[in-house]
Amino acid sequence: MLVNLQIENIAIIEKASVDFFNGFNVLSGETGAGKSIIIDSINAVLGEKTSRELIRTGSTTATVRALFADVSPEIEVLLEQGGFPVEADHSLLLLRRMYKDGRNICQINGVSATVSQLHRIGMHLINIHGQRDSQDLLNAEVHYCFVDRFAGLHDLLSLYREKFAQWTQYRNQLRKAMQDQANMDRKTDLLLYQIRELESADIHIGERDQMNAKKKMIRNMDRLYKALNGAFADLDTAVMSVANASHNIADAAKVSPSVGVLDASLQEALAILSDCKEETASVISQLDDTQGDIEQIEERLDLLYRLSKKYGPDEESMLKYLQDCRAEYDSLQNSQQMIEELTVLCDQAQVEMMKIGEDLTTERMKAAEQLKKRIEDELHFLDMPNAVFVVKTDTVEPNENGMDLIEFYISANPGEEPKPLTKVASGGELSRVMLAIKNALADKDIVQTLIFDEIDAGVSGRAADKIGKKLQQAAQTRQVICITHLSQIACRADAHYLIEKSVRDDKTFTEVRKLDFDGRVCELARMNGGVSLSQVHLDAAKQLLIEAGVCASE
Repeated sequence: MLVNLQIENIAIIEKASVDFFNGFNVLSGETGAGKSIIIDSINAVLGEKTSRELIRTGSTTATVRALFADVSPEIEVLLEQGGFPVEADHSLLLLRRMYKDGRNICQINGVSATVSQLHRIGMHLINIHGQRDSQDLLNAEVHYCFVDRFAGLHDLLSLYREKFAQWTQYRNQLRKAMQDQANMDRKTDLLLYQIRELESADIHIGERDQMNAKKKMIRNMDRLYKALNGAFADLDTAVMSVANASHNIADAAKVSPSVGVLDASLQEALAILSDCKEETASVISQLDDTQGDIEQIEERLDLLYRLSKKYGPDEESMLKYLQDCRAEYDSLQNSQQMIEELTVLCDQAQVEMMKIGEDLTTERMKAAEQLKKRIEDELHFLDMPNAVFVVKTDTVEPNENGMDLIEFYISANPGEEPKPLTKVASGGELSRVMLAIKNALADKDIVQTLIFDEIDAGVSGRAADKIGKKLQQAAQTRQVICITHLSQIACRADAHYLIEKSVRDDKTFTEVRKLDFDGRVCELARMNGGVSLSQVHLDAAKQLLIEAGVCASE
């Protein structure tokens, strides 16, 4: 339970320390005195989201400390799991210091912590009922949460959600596979065309660079080709000239035999020139073959260029595209088998999900009847004697929350059919329904402290007295802290705190002090009669306390 709350520089509270008691604690005060600041401070130290605007004007930091005593074993397990020390006396100290620049310093039992760690522990220490809880009652989509908490179905719902997620995954995969199957023929034809085109091209990494280099080399041989053709023509002429010269020398040798020596030299020269002519012709022939090579190179380069426009800028990209096409083609070829396998998995997952979902529905139906009776009993006690409360359930398509639509219906008056709580409940009825639900769920969680922020909204008279009795009853098993404007509730408190606002030196200050018996008499009289208090008001207030069992000695 919360035994001490220290607040520094929160809004109009400069410094305050409140010692709470086990049992029923009440806080009251004039409107605007700072009661909501107490709740904001508790929320802050529990790790809830806060605004830097909470920091008191003129201050750079604000600090909240909360000391708890006799924390439950479940809380101590959470502390150990988070790496925080567990005190031998089972106490727990939370601290949060907020800075104007948005920084936060948090501690759990003196050890540094994050805001999220503070929240993880804090949510199991205190349950605050305020306007947000009433909003939950006005949201039919979360009514199942109240039933599940009442029945303790957290683990079963978690198991169902696991099965639902698995079924959803298989179902989505199956739908995609079936869509792929519908487009398979068209896609297969395209893939086959691309695969064949790339395979027939027989692409090799680096070949384009190699062919460009060879092409460059061949084009540099044009000069050689021209020179060799010129040399061949010259040699051809020379061979013919030498042959004619040899013939003429042979004729001359018939007249002058000594000239015949020259013919031998000419024959030798003719043989050499003829050899040179043949060699030159051979080289020219080889160059002619090379002209055919360059045409092939040009064709190959053109093919690679056209393929690169379709499948990638280089050989690596084109081969990767071919690999992807083959893989996709194989996948499509295996799609029917995949569909059959996914169908089996999807059906199995659905059967498992439906089984858990049916178990969840069965438990919810049982709990719905029990919760209905508990809440009706509570409402009858809370001055709604004719209230009929219905936990309506309908079957819906499976979703992450189960296969049930659960909504609360209520009839507050005789002869009226129950209608959706979200549409017909007044503010006072909502407050009592929420209190009834809180009492019904009181033994379902480990929270030791309940805080009610103006649970009396919209009620008065006898209904307020019944709410006070119910809060007093709830305080027998756990600590209850209540902010109220009604004397019928405040008179039943074990400890009553007055929140007062004052102005000093043009600055606003809020103080919190525990009231003694006489102080409680005056405060109850103020709550009943306003600022001008008569003896009648004081006597009535004193009588309220006496009837509630509060003695003057207290």
